[in-house]
Amino acid sequence: MTSGFLPLSSDLYPQCKAYLASREYCCVALTAAFLEAGQPDKSGWQRSSFIVLVAAQGTATPDIAGILHVTPGGTLLHLLDSPARVEPFRSQIAQWLANRTLHCILGTATETRFLESVIPRPLERTVDYELMTLGAEPAEEMEKLPMLPESVFRKREHLHIRRIHPGDAELLLPLQLGYEEEEVLAPGKTPDKNQCLLTFRAALSRQEVYAVFHGKTPVCKAGTNARGLYWDQLGGIYTAPGFRSKGIASALVAHVVRRRIRQGRKTVLFVKTGNLSAKSVYGKVGFIRQNDFRIVYF
Repeated sequence: MTSGFLPLSSDLYPQCKAYLASREYCCVALTAAFLEAGQPDKSGWQRSSFIVLVAAQGTATPDIAGILHVTPGGTLLHLLDSPARVEPFRSQIAQWLANRTLHCILGTATETRFLESVIPRPLERTVDYELMTLGAEPAEEMEKLPMLPESVFRKREHLHIRRIHPGDAELLLPLQLGYEEEEVLAPGKTPDKNQCLLTFRAALSRQEVYAVFHGKTPVCKAGTNARGLYWDQLGGIYTAPGFRSKGIASALVAHVVRRRIRQGRKTVLFVKTGNLSAKSVYGKVGFIRQNDFRIVYF
């Protein structure tokens, strides 16, 4: 097969799936979008939003150098080989993206910076993160963690955990608004309450999210925000200001991770480079740094 800048096709689908699986922890959101779109049919449904970079080789098996996808919301997701491998596709990538609505790029830092250099648009801001992973550890090891809820909440009967469903979206909305204002939006900006509620409710219908309640009031939330082939990505982790530094977030993350392990799933998350308190929480649960991660906003 010769080199090519190709839309996803049914012929390429199995090889693309294997390519994503090989480094899925770097691109769970991309893998989730790939699985949700499904295998393209003969008419090319969904193909144009997924591009496969195929490097030249002398066999019939495609030598995939990268996969790009622009979501309906304008996020460019990617899994790319080294910049040297994808440099020959620079002009094709630029042309493909030229007329697309693009709000941000999300992915591993080196490859995100390469894509920044391809796109001649002014940046609004960039945010750097650390990508942290926790493998599918033996369940018995997870049961030994000191920050599990049954230990942390032993003397706090007023605290309890339950899973959150779409019907709970309004109840959890203050936490989601706080998360978006502190962790997602640019400084000084506030989230749109109605849009936040719609997006949050839709996410709860697809993801596995839990909250810690103080009596009837939710004070901390955590859960998946993307689910791939073998990996789940955690996100939206937020504790109300009055309940921080009490071990509540660690206990909730440990609870969510334990459920992932029991299901045979691996877990990944990304955390802002300067967020030392959050990195401490995740480190206590067993997460370790793997890569630099980056989000670029236009």
